Parts: sequence; C-alpha cells; structure tokens
Amino acid sequence: MLADRYIRTDLCSQEDFEKNFTLKVPEHFHFAYDIVDEYARISPEKPALIWADLKGNERRFNFGQISALSDKAANVFAARGLKKGDPVILMLKRRWQYWIAAVGLLKVGCVLIPATAQLQKKDIVYRVQASSAKAIICVEEDEVRSHVLASKAECDTLETLWTLGSCEGFRDFDAELEAAPAVWEKPAVLPENDDIMLMYFTSGTTGMPKMAAHSWTYPIAQTVTAYYWHNVSDGDIHIAVADTGWAKAGWGKIYGQWICGATLFVYDFDRFVAADMLAMLAKYKVTAFCAPPTVYRFMIKEDLSAYDLSNLRWANCAGEPLNPEVYDRFLEATGIKIHEGFGQSETTPLLMTSKWMEPKTGSTGRPSPAYDIALVDADGNEVEDGVEGEIVIRLDKGHPAGLFLGYHRNQEQTDAVFYGGFYHTGDMAWRDVDGYYNFIGRSDDVIKSSGYRIGPFEVESALLTHPAVLECAITAVPHPDRGQVVKATIVLMKGYLPSEELKKELQKHVKQVTAPYKYPRIVEFVDELPKTISGKIQRKLIRTDDSKGSAEKLQVRHATTDDAEALLTYLNQIGGESDNLTFGADAFETMSVENEQEYIQNIGEKSVMLVGMMGEEIATLAAMKVPAKERLQHRAALSLSVKKKYWHRGIGTQMLGKLIDHAKQNGIEVLEVQIRTDHTAAIALCNKWGFETIGTFKRFLRVDGVDYDAVLLNLYL
Repeated sequence: MLADRYIRTDLCSQEDFEKNFTLKVPEHFHFAYDIVDEYARISPEKPALIWADLKGNERRFNFGQISALSDKAANVFAARGLKKGDPVILMLKRRWQYWIAAVGLLKVGCVLIPATAQLQKKDIVYRVQASSAKAIICVEEDEVRSHVLASKAECDTLETLWTLGSCEGFRDFDAELEAAPAVWEKPAVLPENDDIMLMYFTSGTTGMPKMAAHSWTYPIAQTVTAYYWHNVSDGDIHIAVADTGWAKAGWGKIYGQWICGATLFVYDFDRFVAADMLAMLAKYKVTAFCAPPTVYRFMIKEDLSAYDLSNLRWANCAGEPLNPEVYDRFLEATGIKIHEGFGQSETTPLLMTSKWMEPKTGSTGRPSPAYDIALVDADGNEVEDGVEGEIVIRLDKGHPAGLFLGYHRNQEQTDAVFYGGFYHTGDMAWRDVDGYYNFIGRSDDVIKSSGYRIGPFEVESALLTHPAVLECAITAVPHPDRGQVVKATIVLMKGYLPSEELKKELQKHVKQVTAPYKYPRIVEFVDELPKTISGKIQRKLIRTDDSKGSAEKLQVRHATTDDAEALLTYLNQIGGESDNLTFGADAFETMSVENEQEYIQNIGEKSVMLVGMMGEEIATLAAMKVPAKERLQHRAALSLSVKKKYWHRGIGTQMLGKLIDHAKQNGIEVLEVQIRTDHTAAIALCNKWGFETIGTFKRFLRVDGVDYDAVLLNLYL
C-alpha cells in the first residue's frame, strides 16, 4: 500500500498513536497522479473497485483500468473546454462511472462538487450559481435529467451537461468515454496544495447551504480515516453505505481506502433494505463495513445467522450517535464491535474509536491526533472532565490537513466559525475520565426545557431499549412555560400499533431508564423518519414541520360571550362554582380555536369547551398532530384564567378539581396538569388527585396590587 508514504504504519497502541502520529504532506500532492496512476504503475492488476446492483449487474476494475479509463475521461472533459479550477457538479449516485469521472476531472485539475441526485431544479440552479459550475454529470434517470435540463436556462456559467446514456439536451458520457483518446497528456501546471479541489454543499440551521471548500491535501488526511479508524489495508474489501453526493463518501468511498490499498465495494441501490445489504456483504466477502447507526438498527432486526458474514471483521459508524442497544445487539449477533467516529463535512474524523481502542457505548472515541482538539465553554475556556463544552480545533500551530479552507464566497459564515484561535464545530460533547468524548448534539439540537439541558441522543437511547421502538428522533417543540419540551417521533416495530396506552408506556419507560425530566411529553408515531439518502435522520425537517403545524393550522381568538356561556353551562352540569364569573370577553380571558380543530371534548351528546388553555398551549397541542378529541387524554393542562378583579385564592383550583374529578369519572386519562397555587394547596391537591410532583417553578403573582407567592407545579398521574 502507498499509505506508508504519508502516515506511520508501525504504530502499535493508542498511546503510541496519540504520541507519535505524523502526517507527511508533500509539497505537491495530486491524488489522481500520485495514488491512482502510481498503483497502475507498480501494481496494475491490484483490485480497486467492485460494483454491483440488485439486478445482478456487476463490474470489476483494477487500478490499471481505473487509470486508463480516467485518462479517457480527462480527454472527454478537456475536449469540452474544462480546465484547472473549473467547478463540475457530479450527480451520479453510486454508479461506477462516478469513480472514473471524479479521477478524470482531478487529472484535468477541476473542482469536484458531489451532489445528491434528489436535488430539484431550484436546488441545482442555486448550486450552479453559487459555485459558477461549468458542467454537470448526472445519472440516466428521467426525473433527474429533467431537473438538470430545466436549470440550464437560468445558469450563465453552465456550459455542458453530461448524462449516462443518450438523452436529448445532454452529451452521452458513456459514448464519449468509449470514443475518447486513450493517451492523456498530464498538464505542465498542476494545482497547488492549498488550491480548492473539492466542495461540499452543507446545510446549516438557517439560510441556504454553504460551500465547504477543501484543498488538494484532503485525500491525504483521509488516510488517517481509512488506516486508523476503518482499519483497512492491502487485501481488504471495504464498503461505506453513503451515496457519492455526500461528504461521507469522501471519508469511506475513495481517497483513504485507495491510499491504503483496499478494494472498494459499491452496492448500487436507491432504497435501503437490510436483507439485500446483508446478502451483498456475504456474496462479495466484504471485510470492513461503515454505515450510519440507522442502517445498523435495521440490520439487527434481521436474522443475521442466515447470512455468511465470516469475512466481515470490522465495523464503523458515523453520522449520528450510536445507541447502546444497537451496539450490544450487533455484537451479540456477529461478534464484531462497532467503532464509532465523529466529524463534519468541513473536516475528516475529529473523534474516533481507533483500531486499538475498546469501544464505549455512548462514546464517539478520543480525539484524532491529526487535529489539536479541545472542549471549551462559551468564553473559549477549556472545560473539565464531565462538563459539557463545544468541540473546537486549536489553530495556533497552523491549519491542519483535512480541515476545510472556509466557506467559499462567504466570508461572513467563515468568520463565524474561525475565531478566537479555534475552528468552532458547533457540536457539543463532554469528556469522561478516560478521555472518551460523549456526543450531546449540535448546539441547536440540545433541548432547553425548564432550565434543564437535554441531549437528544440520551433520550433516543432510552427509547430504543423498548421492544416497540424500531427507530426514533428526539426534537424540541416550543412551549410557553418551559421554553421547549421534548418530542419523540417514533417508528414502531412490526406487531405494535399506535395508541394512547403505548404512548404512556413509552413515557414511563424513559422515566425508568434515564432522568425523569428527560421524558418526551409529546409522542408522535410515524411510518418513517425523514432521512438523507445516506440514512442520516433529518431532525431539522421534523422541527420545521412542527413549527409549521401550529402556525398554519390554527387561528386563535379571544373567547366570546358564547364561550363563557358554554363554560358556565358545563360548570353547572358538574356542580362547579360560577358566582365569580361574568359573561363577556372582558371578564373571561381564556382563548379558543376558531376552526374545525377546536379544543373540545365530547361529553355525551353535547360538545362543550374545556376552557383554560391559552392560545400558545393550544398551538403546542396541535403541533403534536393529535386529533382534537384526543388532546385531553394526551396532555390536559387545565386551568381557569379570569380577569383579576374576579380572581381570588382558591376559586381556580376548586373549578379545576371539578374538571379533573369529572374527567377521571368518565375514563379520561389526565397526564399532566399545570396550576398556580401555594405550597400548602399543592400538597393537598397532590394527595387528593393522586398526582406526583416532578418539578416546581416559583412564580410571582400580583393581583389587585396584592403580591402572592405562587408555584407553578408540573403534576402527572
């Protein structure tokens, strides 16, 4: 293998690795010439790529063939005027032509822009305009072609469109590759190490995707990934599940693996099916496997003993935290420990459970010695073990290979992450006494509820230990009192059906597995979670849908006289006191919903409103996507809000008590109640209603100029 030209392959322990690691970066490095063509020179028959799909199609390439075909591809590109520094977008999924085209473009000196084939016209237009791309190469699918072709009229820099096969409006890449001259003249002037070789469009929490620009030293940095983390070398057959449109393909599907002498196995699929993947691993005798945790979650649901995985010796995961339940079950079934890692599109792996490390479930490993990594607080001060901090890279010793150059054409966003002598990842973690980092989440993923900071990973891990849960995503939903509350979006295992009973069971399960304050107050069952095509859960889309739910579906208004009359009628039915209530919106300040989704509860043949829910609380319930008639069962936060001149101590809780008693008598399950009262009354109510206090929050009330010491209690049965 060629890896020993760039890294030390004689290290023998984690301590040795962290103390004596070096990365040799030559003055001029070119992946296509120094790796692909060098293998073709010294070992042309060395296997480079095995490609297969579910239809039985298969292609095998050695380095001699990759070198020769990429020479022809370079001639195809140069014939259309492409030159050093020209950006080219590749939308080739997992087609074998990606590797030929990518190496050919590098030989010309072009800038690679991998992209998912799921992009719509507007997405393509944005990427072309942002990067000034000169060409696009796309797969043969009609829908993809139509979006690419439609974008051309709005893209002044876009000169050439290639597709696989023949199609009007496109050049036929396959035909031109076949007909191209076999001899490629290496350019006299090659890119410098700090020129841009590769750009990934990476999405943030706001704004349009940014272009993370990597230099020509990026492939060398990925040698660390392949050798020390993926643990591959000559003779290995390695697969990374990722689509070529994502940065994970750069981690595990080309650069480091080829430098280390491994053969790439590419299984070309559109929709992941665990049984199909397992069959491919067995058939092609794969030795090393890397996938996001979601893939492992589906694999462990299969009968792994039905597949010959005797050649598989190594497993990695990245993309999101690995839940202990998945790790344990995969180990039990295969005897293979999953080695976790963490990084970004802007970097190579920052944290890794290396080839010498014993994995710890819940941990992403220790810092890669390729970077000088620290955990810091908001002021840039390093934090102690066990304290949450942001993962940063120190830059006082220079800009390390593998760290992106910046966001192309976006100095503001670049300055937002490079400051104070650090590169700020925006990812939060804590470090244990053994130096292992435990990932918490993106700083914008961390849930802040009633003063608590809750990492989504720990709640997901708790849920995944329940047999009903196939996969889940934890997100935050805005709440008027708590700031945010925990929401669980859950895909159930076969044989389980959504129900209020199951929701309660899962909530109780989380309280038993982890700290009770972390339990999901909102539970939604879905058929599938939104994911990238590489299998990474897109929590941001869930948050976006939740925020749209309350904004688009509800109209909130002040209560009217009719609402007050309905309340009085209902209170009279159940024996409630109403002497201190008067008709009219001026005296009655509760809010209700104006459309068909009104917050009502049918009682017999009558439909009456259980008032006391303020508008924001109603919106929160609607965001749960719980039908109106079920919301009381899901979350009853009953109170009465009356103009202060009609308010006096005791009347609110008395009326609330009547409502709760009636609910219990009619089989309505009350999960939660929020009240404002004093400590003595709180204790009495807990005893009377059989509630348990899980938190108290002091509130200061002023009524008619009189101050009251009050407590907002969160109670549940």
